[in-house]
Amino acid sequence: MRELVTGELDAGLCFSPFQHPELVQTRLHAGQLVVVVRQGHPLLEFSGKESLKKLSSYPAAIHKGQPGVELCEAHPVFEKHGVIPSIRFMFDSDECAIEYVLASDSWTMVPDVVAKAFSKQVRPLKLPSDWDAPYFVALVCRNGRQKHPVIQALQGVSELKAFNRQRAP
Repeated sequence: MRELVTGELDAGLCFSPFQHPELVQTRLHAGQLVVVVRQGHPLLEFSGKESLKKLSSYPAAIHKGQPGVELCEAHPVFEKHGVIPSIRFMFDSDECAIEYVLASDSWTMVPDVVAKAFSKQVRPLKLPSDWDAPYFVALVCRNGRQKHPVIQALQGVSELKAFNRQRAP
């Protein structure tokens, strides 16, 4: 976000960025953050609130905070469900988090699209119905740069995707 505000970058793709008066956001995707563990992990024996009660007793791999982006280690969903992450590993790459989880009894919270992409290696916990950890991916650009053809093309993809969702039966 800093690079966008200072003009070093014209645009960027960001996970759940904060609003900034000098930046314009176009949401490209929205989903839920989910908790994943390796196959065979003891937490997979539980579901719903029971799995969350046990979560704090296992080590956590948590995404490093980035300026201008929500912090995962202090995510409101943890407080809501009484989870106190025992952070043993911090990452800035989902691939690193998955590798760490595969080699340990750790858990991590990742976007649902990441969990799906690594579904052969990790399993999502069965979370309670009141689990609510939304995220979104946004195209963020400086004011005045939204007329650039590449930025308009990316915004058009988002609009087409939204149109197709509305038409789906």
